[in-house]
Parts: sequence; C-alpha cells; structure tokens
Amino acid sequence: AHAGRGNGTHRSVLYPEALMPICLLTAFGMRNSFLIGVGLGGYALTFLAAVVYLSTRRRRSLKERTPLNLKLFRGPGDSLRRQVQAFEDNLLIYTLGVSLAPILAIALVEIALIGFGVSENLQPALYLTLYLVAGVPTLLIAGRWYWLRVRENSERHFAYLGERAVAEELAKLSGQGYRIFHDVPAEMGKRTFNLDHVAVGPSGVYAIETKTRQMAPARPGFKQHEVVYDGTRLIWPWGESQSEIAQVMAQSRWLYTWIQQATGLTIPIRPLLAIPGWVVTEREPSGVRVVSPSHVPEVVLSQTSRILSDDQVDLIAGQLDRRCRDIAI
Repeated sequence: AHAGRGNGTHRSVLYPEALMPICLLTAFGMRNSFLIGVGLGGYALTFLAAVVYLSTRRRRSLKERTPLNLKLFRGPGDSLRRQVQAFEDNLLIYTLGVSLAPILAIALVEIALIGFGVSENLQPALYLTLYLVAGVPTLLIAGRWYWLRVRENSERHFAYLGERAVAEELAKLSGQGYRIFHDVPAEMGKRTFNLDHVAVGPSGVYAIETKTRQMAPARPGFKQHEVVYDGTRLIWPWGESQSEIAQVMAQSRWLYTWIQQATGLTIPIRPLLAIPGWVVTEREPSGVRVVSPSHVPEVVLSQTSRILSDDQVDLIAGQLDRRCRDIAI
C-alpha cells in the first residue's frame, strides 16, 4: 500500500506484481498466441506511462496554482532536502517500474520464442522454466537498483539532519553580530556544489562544512563513538580519511576568491569542519578546526580580534543574501 500525503488520507494501490501469477498461468495455457507476449509488454508499458503522466501532471498543476512569485532564502541542508523530496515524489514510479520489469522481460521472451518458431516444440515445464529464467533475474536486478536508491536517499536524509543540527548551533551566533547563511550555491567550471554554512561577523568569514557519518564496527583499541583529528586526517574507528579536510579547504579557497570578486575585499577564510553525533578529539589543530556542532559557536567566539567592520560585514552578507535567495515558488 502507498500512503497518500498532504491531507492525511491513505490510498491503497494494487501493485502489478500481484498480477504476475495470473499472467504466467495465462501465458502457460495459451503459449501459442503471439498476443500474450505483446499484451504483457503493452500492459506494463502503458501502465507505467500512465503513472508517469499523472504524476507529472499533478506536480505541474500544483505549481501552476501557486499564487506567489517570491524568491525564498535557502535553509540548512536545502539541497539535500529537495533531493529527498524529489525521490519521495517519484517513489511510486520507481516501485511500479521495478514491479513491471519482470513482466516486460517475460513478454520479450514470449515474443522471441514465437519469433524463432520454437514455442510449439517446448514442453510445458521447460516453457515455464524459461519464464522464470527471464523473470527472476530481472526482478533481482531491478530490486537491487531499487534498494540502492532507497539507501542513498536514506543517507541524504541523514546528512540533512546533520546540517540542521549544526544550523541550530550556529543560530546562537546571531545575537553576537554574526550573519549566518546555509547551503550557499557555488560553481567551479561546470561543476556545481554548495557550502553547507557560512558565518560572517566581526572576527571574519567562516566556511563550515558538515559531515554526518554513521557508526560502524570499531577496530581494536579504538572507541566506537570517537573521531580523532591529527592535523592532516580524520581517524575514525574503522579507518582514516583526508577527503573531508581537503573538501573544506577547497571550499574555503572558492569562497575567498568569490568574496574578492564580489566585494573587492581580501578576507582570509577560516575553515571549520563539524561532525554531528561524534566525540571529536583534536590532537594537533592546524589550518582547519574539527569540532562537534556544540563547539562551533565556541570556536568562532574564541577569535576575539576584530578584522571586519560593520560595513564590511553588511557588504559581504548582502552578496551572500542575493546568492542564497534563489528558491522560486
């Protein structure tokens, strides 16, 4: 069953896999008919096309009825939120596609057998075996694809919650003269990406990246809940990595260049990596600070020297505001 959203109602949908035994029995009993293969394939394609059309039409209709013409401000993890929402909007189509894939495979086998003129000479048991050989692998392949997409979406949702957690901590800086921006869109050549958080205030500009990691079995001698930063890499309970540090450094360089081009100011960027849900131990802090979300305001406020005037903060914040206000409704 598929739960309807929006008004709290629930609708039950009979997925096509429930019809597969009927289709198999029908094809088994009438295997000499070319119409069986064509009918199975036609049914599957028509049904899926109808669902895609109705889903697309519904979204387009909702968009056309929107009476607003505004540009909204990006929220924390907004890119991830939209990806999660897009997957959920298309979940019914993906489910039906996986359900119909074995039927299409069986229809192709039926058409191929008839086309080669061998269907008349096959024993019923062998005929059914060919159907299973076509249908079961197709179902397994489609099911694995479906499972991977669901897992990826779950990881995106997990990362979105991590960015929300960091955003809540950054909100504490608003009363200290800092302007906070989330999900800042960026580009480098043809590649697009986003900066999870940017804080602008008296002590400078901070590029803050959030990395949300699920726990895995720890190696002997390592704590399950602790990640250690030795100045160059992150030491997780299951292994080491440097990609997170490289990413926040690259994003800081992009932000430095963009602010220089947009405002004419040459402002050093302070890179910061936040890891929600973990105890972070910094053994040798270097150019990048790595902390848990609750320590982010502490790190920012520990920089007591003022390097930006109020006018400079407003200038940089104004450019970031225009860049982040791009959600049309």
